[in-house]
Amino acid sequence: MVSLGERIKSIRINNKLTQSEFGDLLGVGQSHIANIEKDQKTPSDIFIKVLSLQFGIREEWLCSGEEPMYRPVEEVVEETLGRYGIDFVRVAIEKAKARGLYGDLQPKAIIPVEDIELGQMVSYLTDTWKNGDQRIKIWLSIQFEKSFPEFNEYLQKNRKQITGSTGNGA
Repeated sequence: MVSLGERIKSIRINNKLTQSEFGDLLGVGQSHIANIEKDQKTPSDIFIKVLSLQFGIREEWLCSGEEPMYRPVEEVVEETLGRYGIDFVRVAIEKAKARGLYGDLQPKAIIPVEDIELGQMVSYLTDTWKNGDQRIKIWLSIQFEKSFPEFNEYLQKNRKQITGSTGNGA
């Protein structure tokens, strides 16, 4: 039977990440990753949650090996929109356009006219996600974070607003 440490190591290896790079994505050091992979340290519940969110892996698979490994696409998309909000997606579209990463795509009819750009982005990502294998899905997730390094800062700010005061609305 494959151990928790071996499952975590397989995620890192499949994503072609060093222990240091993997640790950076998850907010821990290289030695912490090494100890987890060797089953010398048990990862915390928070570590498992962050790993699940970062790589779209089901927590049940991480902890027990129970298939399927990956979370349903619909669940990931819904959670992503909930976590980051529509404004962040709009900023991502503008930055993608500025970097020449924005193609001539057709929006889905369910997106309101004023959100055509969002529709185009969602359509493209959804089609790529649906038609891609797990490596493509992981690659897309990592590329998003690499293309938008301010993403983690935005996420932390959003979390503070959600868990902290109800301050000014969007």
